[in-house]
This record gives sequence, structure tokens and C-alpha cells, in this order.
Amino acid sequence: VSDEPVGVHAAFWPKALPQYAVGHYKLIRSFNAARIQHLPWLQVVGPGYFGTRGAADEIVDARKLADSICRRFARFPGLVENETEEDTASRYGGGFDTA
Repeated sequence: VSDEPVGVHAAFWPKALPQYAVGHYKLIRSFNAARIQHLPWLQVVGPGYFGTRGAADEIVDARKLADSICRRFARFPGLVENETEEDTASRYGGGFDTA
């Protein structure tokens, strides 16, 4: 693309990323532990699940989930292997209320 843009518009949205309440991260970790124990086949990805992040981070998260699913199916093509805490550990990052 070599042409100059016809028009440009920029907007600042100060509240574009939600600010979760203190304890949200622990609540989600508890939810995830219960999900792995009771509904291990259920896969969850998206905004708010692993903390406040931008769209690019959500794409990375979705790719990590897809890679995790592919690895499990590659190991056992005829078997659905349940998700483990290790599968989600890298997706949590450091959290925002881990203290």
C-alpha cells in the first residue's frame, strides 16, 4: 500500500479496559480449579478471564489454548484428555492481586 490515507480519526477511550475489583483474579482461579475438576472438557478464553488485557493479548491467549488442545489430541488421537492446571498456568501470567 503506497497511497496516503484519505482520512484519519483517533479517539481516546479512558475506560476501554475494565477495572476488576480486588479479588477478581482469585475468584477466577477458583472458578478455573472447579472447572478443571468438574467440567474438564470445557475450555474458556476471552476478556476478563485472565485479567484486563488488550485485544492482542486475547489473541495470544486463544492461540495458547488452541496449541494446548492440539497437543492433547496429538498425544492421544482417539482419546479426549482432560485439561490440567499446567495447561492454564502460562495463560494466567502473574495476575494482578496475587499478594
